[in-house]
Amino acid sequence: MTDSTDNRLPAEAFSYLGRSLFGEKGWQAKMARELEVDEPTVNQWAVDGPPANLAGRLSHIAGYHRGQIQAPLTMPGMPDACLKPWERAARLLEEYEGLTQDPTMIYSSRKEEDNRDMIVRVFADMLHYCMHKMSENRSFIDIAAVLKKAIELYNSEPHSAMPVKTEERAPKDLIPYVLCKDPAIIAEFEKRFGITQDQAADELIEATDLALDMPQYVGHKGTSMARLEALRRALHAGGVEE
Repeated sequence: MTDSTDNRLPAEAFSYLGRSLFGEKGWQAKMARELEVDEPTVNQWAVDGPPANLAGRLSHIAGYHRGQIQAPLTMPGMPDACLKPWERAARLLEEYEGLTQDPTMIYSSRKEEDNRDMIVRVFADMLHYCMHKMSENRSFIDIAAVLKKAIELYNSEPHSAMPVKTEERAPKDLIPYVLCKDPAIIAEFEKRFGITQDQAADELIEATDLALDMPQYVGHKGTSMARLEALRRALHAGGVEE
């Protein structure tokens, strides 16, 4: 008796994963080696879908190969060579948001107490995962000691620019800041407002009717540079100059 469709993963998604990891041609053979099955079995799964109990294994394979692909980007001279700690964390949180289907997870558009609760949730989930993996190897960690060490590491590394309480302002006050391209003047604006130029752009996009002109960037979508440049274009199109 064959498994019902309820006990199988989607065939189309399985095939798409295989092609994404190993290329259009020959992905079945490579996937077969990864899963330690023969190629005809993989070919059949591409039609009927693989057993649902392979979900964890497929996730592991995808994660491993993603790491292998990303690793060269961190080598000297490559784009990710100089990533700061908070930028590495941003990568993880983007994936976490995808899993939770919550596009506003840890951004200033949420109330401060909501942000705090979600940060606690992320930390707790990571601890659950680490403890689960450790228990599989019959070893355990002292959570309090790990958190203490993490805080020490955090304090020893450079921090991202943190917003500080400054003068009261309306969102429109940030327009000259986001349009400015002079580094010295940008530095003065940053000191005045207590936020970076990218954060100022985010505030204008997320909290004003400018969002109507650039809906594809609402919800913190796109890179910081793309969002800033799109905002500048929208302001210029509306007749606003530096």
